[in-house]
Formats: sequence, structure tokens, C-alpha cells
Amino acid sequence: ANGTLSAANDMGTFGGSGSYAYDINDSGWIVGTADTAPYDRHAFRTTGLMALTAAADLGSLGRDAYANSINSTGQTVGSSKLALVTSPAHAFFVDTSGPMIDLNTLIPSGSGWVLNAANKITDDGRIVGEGTLGGQTRAFLLTPVPEPCSLMAFAFAGIALLRRTRSKSRA
Repeated sequence: ANGTLSAANDMGTFGGSGSYAYDINDSGWIVGTADTAPYDRHAFRTTGLMALTAAADLGSLGRDAYANSINSTGQTVGSSKLALVTSPAHAFFVDTSGPMIDLNTLIPSGSGWVLNAANKITDDGRIVGEGTLGGQTRAFLLTPVPEPCSLMAFAFAGIALLRRTRSKSRA
């Protein structure tokens, strides 16, 4: 930043003693975590102009949620513990509207992965973070896969294109 900065804005909390901002997108949306009570935090998403009292409280998967990254469309990722303070964290995803989703429920079962934290989401929906595989900490990259109905539309379009090409070659 060249020159000077404006005065800091106190974004507040969700009733607890602290709040922490971790990322901001080009539209000014901010994500982070805010205390709701002693030893519990919720993830949040807000514009930089709002106090947390007007923010989207994204909740948690059980307790202690941290929103780490937000893309230009408002999709948010982070980590949250499932229940107890000592329970392992799970990576989460929150679309522009809708509930917090444990990313572990979206990967193939039996993969051996436990996705612990989603640290960044790109505008095209790719997510990087950290997890465990075979008891070892590993970085991961998640890439969105089109839903089956989208795949069917692509398949039908491909069949139609193939038939059209064959018809023209016979003429």
C-alpha cells in the first residue's frame, strides 16, 4: 500500500471476546472466525463495511470453525472441529447460500484421506489444503467434477455432433 491507510474498523464478535479475519476478495467480502462463547468459534463471511452482528454466521461442523478463504463469487472454505475440543478438524465448503458441507463427505469413501483444512479456493472452485493420508500429513488439491446430469448433457451433445458429422460425410 502506497501512502496511508484508513483507520481500522472493529468488526465485533458473535458475543465472545475475539474475532479474526483471514481473507478478503476483490469485492471486499471478508472471511474469518469469531468467538461465540468461551472456547467456541463460528466461521463468518461479511463485507468490510458490516459489523459481525450483520454478518453471515456460517456456523460450524460442531465447534471451532475458521473460514480461511473466499473466492470472487463468495464461495468459502475453511476448517471446523466436529465436536469436542480434542476432535480432529475437517475441511469445509460453504456456497454463496446453503449449509456448511464437510468436504470429507464429497470425496470417494475408502480413499484413505481425511481432509483437515481447506486453505484456499479459486474462482473456478479448485480447493487446496491439508489432510492426512496413511497417517501422514499431505497437501491436497480438489478439483470440481461436473454433476452426472451435466455429464449426460455433454454425452448427448457428443452423440448429436457425431451423428451430424457422419451425415455430412455420407452426402
